[in-house]
Amino acid sequence: MSFRTQPRNHSSHQPIERVQGSVERVTFHSEETGFCVLRTKVKGHRDSVTVIGQAASINAGEFMIEQHFFCNFV
Repeated sequence: MSFRTQPRNHSSHQPIERVQGSVERVTFHSEETGFCVLRTKVKGHRDSVTVIGQAASINAGEFMIEQHFFCNFV
């Protein structure tokens, strides 16, 4: 699984972290481009974290490790 480390319009003020966790829900996945939006349960966070990236294939229940991501703590 390969996740984009920074969005195209990334600034140094946006949150970047190392995360690992379980994919709770695949909100969106394009088989054509691999672009995906995931809701992930991450240790140390009470609520699910939204992860945006690219993956050839991704399913709920899979474990992911990512060094950098753009997230929304909602």
